[in-house]
Amino acid sequence: MNYFLFKILIATQKTPTGFSLLEILFTTVLIGIIASIGFINLSRTLELQNLKNASSAVYQAIYQAQIYSMQRKEYWQASFRMYNGNFQYAYHPATTDPSTLPINSSSNQPSSSVWTNLSGLTTGTNQNSPIQMYYPTTTIISHTYSPSYGSTTIYEICFTDQGIPSTAVTGTGTWNNTTQTGHNCNDPALFNPPVQITMYSNNLPVYSTGPLYQRCVTITNLLGALRAGQDQPTGNCY
Repeated sequence: MNYFLFKILIATQKTPTGFSLLEILFTTVLIGIIASIGFINLSRTLELQNLKNASSAVYQAIYQAQIYSMQRKEYWQASFRMYNGNFQYAYHPATTDPSTLPINSSSNQPSSSVWTNLSGLTTGTNQNSPIQMYYPTTTIISHTYSPSYGSTTIYEICFTDQGIPSTAVTGTGTWNNTTQTGHNCNDPALFNPPVQITMYSNNLPVYSTGPLYQRCVTITNLLGALRAGQDQPTGNCY
């Protein structure tokens, strides 16, 4: 009799519920690992999008200079520089010395004849842009200027009044059968395509051999055809 009562007591006893401390710790660690992997992938995706946006802005700056040159029947150019840690661009008449252009301090929306931050950072902040110019594969011509705020190197691409790319020059030369002194565009015959401007992000992996992720804008021929490209398995950007 006592045996049967014992069996009934055991059968009706409730099984303990809940998780042990070890199970809780294991689950917490696993969730943390999964969340960190997801965060890394999300951060990389966002940085790649920022790099793509920068490439689009460079493309548009060159395209706008080309369009303005044909619409206004005058020489225009796109200029690029690194200034106070920020990648900046401008499109303006080729007769204008780019080092004298004002900085777009009121807005980072693109506008002609002002320097605009490529990254969208507010002009005048101490925060450096993660978007940088990659000099080894940037092949458009550059000039060093010495304005009042210090020496600066500016990369330039000119377009004739017919939208044909040409080489930016400084000094005295002949343009449109007129001798001019200052900043202008040279003979389009001296333009030697393809030429490109390449950029990368400091927030993405950069190795001794170069950035893992690159974006570039290339002028592919003598007519000024533009192409946006990205890093390739060969290490080049096209």
